[in-house]
Amino acid sequence: MIEWISVENFRGISRTPKPLPLSKFTVLIGLNGSGKSALLEALYMLPPMGLLPLINYDRAAAIISAHLTFSGIFYRYGDHAMLSMGVGDSKIEIELLERPMTIFQPEPEFYRLYEGHFARMKPGWQEVARMLNIDSGKLPSYSILVTGGDDWRRKIAQGLAIPDSWNAIVRSGIHTRLVRDFVRSGALPEEFTEVLLAQDGLRLRSERGNSAFYVRLEDAAAGLRSFLTAALWIGAVNPRLVLWDDFEANAHPLLIAQALRWLSSLDSQVVMATHSIDVLYELVMGNYKFSVLRLRRSPDDELTAERLDADEVEKYFEDGMDPRKVFG
Repeated sequence: MIEWISVENFRGISRTPKPLPLSKFTVLIGLNGSGKSALLEALYMLPPMGLLPLINYDRAAAIISAHLTFSGIFYRYGDHAMLSMGVGDSKIEIELLERPMTIFQPEPEFYRLYEGHFARMKPGWQEVARMLNIDSGKLPSYSILVTGGDDWRRKIAQGLAIPDSWNAIVRSGIHTRLVRDFVRSGALPEEFTEVLLAQDGLRLRSERGNSAFYVRLEDAAAGLRSFLTAALWIGAVNPRLVLWDDFEANAHPLLIAQALRWLSSLDSQVVMATHSIDVLYELVMGNYKFSVLRLRRSPDDELTAERLDADEVEKYFEDGMDPRKVFG
């Protein structure tokens, strides 16, 4: 598990004066522009390269989808960033560089991220896998990033519709188990039974009386299609680290409650960003084990965080206060 992260010259963050602590289930809150998305993307850089499992996109694709480009990954459009992450008593360092390909010949330990962008991870691939207690061949599957943008969701759905990828989903049983659990919770209408692969992509099977009807996932309600697409991917891959931006996007509170229940049942470490009071309320009322990082960015773009545990968040609610709006 990643226990802390430190960032320097990444996105809109100049540095983190102190490492930011992470728990098994961490919720990021803060003002717009406070650094929530940047922190998720920094965590997503572990590992810095490799094809994303099942959907077969390069890891940079998620960031490009969210920002339309890979440029701007460095603070004030510089060309160097450093990310540090703690695992027990050990530390993983990821150095990011931008260099023109015509003049820069990367050393063997540098990986190519994107056009002119490179990364170096210390220690090396094998040692990092050992630290994380994972087979080195499965390291590219260590982390998955879900963004709030519909473009990235479509890319995930397209990747899952590849026959080999869909076969992996069917073997996992997530396509029926997920829908059944969401129906049982009331987050989905009772007539839905499973997600299927059709010639034109993913479809929801709906049983009405003695007949069946198949709804294109693309035509389902925005919140529903977002959660189901992401959950199919996460459930089939079972990553060690789930990163979810704009977690509550377009979602009804019942859908949020069931999605949190499902996420908490996974073995994965979860770090999510939200603006929703419903997310915090459901975590408190469901007696989940979680922590909150209330992020704040200084005028010098230093990122700091106040950590709240579940009891502290509950105390805010008991006192009639909104923890999203209180800053020390």
